Amino acid sequence: MITRMLRRIAGVMMVAVLCAGCTGLQWGRADSDATITSPKDAYVVFGVQPELAKVSLFVGEFLSGSFKQDRLPSASFIGFPEDGYVVTRVSPDTAYAVTYVTLYATGNELLVPPLVPCAGAKTIAFKVPAGKVLYVGDVKYLKAGSGAVPEFSAKFDTAKRYMDTHYPNLSRNLTDGGLQLATVNSEGCARY
Repeated sequence: MITRMLRRIAGVMMVAVLCAGCTGLQWGRADSDATITSPKDAYVVFGVQPELAKVSLFVGEFLSGSFKQDRLPSASFIGFPEDGYVVTRVSPDTAYAVTYVTLYATGNELLVPPLVPCAGAKTIAFKVPAGKVLYVGDVKYLKAGSGAVPEFSAKFDTAKRYMDTHYPNLSRNLTDGGLQLATVNSEGCARY
């Protein structure tokens, strides 16, 4: 029984990893009419460029200023930015980080390998307090050979304008968390 369940979990994870390079696979984006309905609700907002950069957000823990991704569960968000931003619901007071990035040239490619930050590299990482909509920064991924170099910035006013037009209910509660980064404590990496 347990072996069968572990095989299913392993199969689902393998498909998720392989499909990280598939343009059609996306989940976790907040609905445009989302709102804070409970003190336990939490949403994160961050900017991503280029538009054809698919990011994956994973749960983990902060250890001495670095982020260590949990082996399970799967990503809580996988997708492209919408007009430059990602907005997704998260569990409050839980550590998250962007740990997979797939850069597409046209959006029509299949099986593009994801980029994973190497140990010591910085990435967007955060915890959102309960009842908050938290902006945590912007990242622009620049192609560099077969990898990418992230450029981080804080553009709260731009994020606020985006939220006003795309997520008006959440925009009322948007808080500037500043640029939130952590180094990655990973066991393997792929060109980032």
